[in-house]
Amino acid sequence: MIAMDATMMKTARQARRHRTGRQTHVMMRRCAGLYAAVLGVGVVLAAIGGGVRYLAMQGRWHVRIPYALDGMLGAGAADVESLTGLLLFAAGLIWFLAFVGPELCHGVNRRSLAVAPAACGVAAAALSAVAMTVLEYGLADRVRQGSAEVMAGASPVYGWWGNDLYQTPFSYRFLYAWQYVPASTGGAAKVSGIIPGGWLFMGAACFALMLAAMALGLLAGAAAAWACAGGVKRFALSVGAVVVAYVAAMRLFLFNGSVTLAWLAQAMTGEVVRYGSNWNEWHLYVAWIPFVEAVALFAVCVAVARRLTMRREVHAARRWAI
Repeated sequence: MIAMDATMMKTARQARRHRTGRQTHVMMRRCAGLYAAVLGVGVVLAAIGGGVRYLAMQGRWHVRIPYALDGMLGAGAADVESLTGLLLFAAGLIWFLAFVGPELCHGVNRRSLAVAPAACGVAAAALSAVAMTVLEYGLADRVRQGSAEVMAGASPVYGWWGNDLYQTPFSYRFLYAWQYVPASTGGAAKVSGIIPGGWLFMGAACFALMLAAMALGLLAGAAAAWACAGGVKRFALSVGAVVVAYVAAMRLFLFNGSVTLAWLAQAMTGEVVRYGSNWNEWHLYVAWIPFVEAVALFAVCVAVARRLTMRREVHAARRWAI
């Protein structure tokens, strides 16, 4: 009798594991379709931005585009980092707000609903980083390889080696080892040439940025779905917490004149600023800093999103809308 009970329990566990694995594969396919659609929109928008910029550079066509779209496309040059990061963030929101509720009503395992966007998001971030690195490699001007002087007010990277069609202003800095800004020059700087392995460092930094944006999208989507499912009180408390955190962050890092905090904020992005004598500045670009930070942020966001998904319930009064 005991042996028969053990056999039945083992069979039940195997059946449950098989069902969960099948559900995970189905959710993977659906989530991959969502990320593919979102990145497809990004390709279209980037093509529009690059086309407008190219025609303007040729002097054959000038068009005024809406301010919001102009900001998204990097003020005339397509900032593909901001655009792709925003879309990856939006994909996480869409998944948890539009897909998870109906799947829960159909009995899909919660673990599958949390694992699928994490795995597909990592793949989407990696593909995006590879595509942007290849795009920059094909378009960037690599004639000047040694250190060079940069005029005051000019971009230390795009003023010399960048391209005017598509920009990756965060990750492109990691092609270089340093930038030296003497206080006596009023902003004129000297920048190192492209370092050996610089394109690998740029790809790692770009992947870190996309991974962080995707992870924050998962966290925001899971938190928003959890807040909306808890009634007016939970929603109001969640909105209040977000507002307080935003104000505190702005007050601490943006409106604070402390050199120590400014150094910390810059170092969090991989740009380590060292002040020498007479306030001369050395800007060092260290790619492993944002990479490690992004991996840690991803782990935390996925863990929290999974926890919120495991606790999420769909109220009977709201099932009619699904």
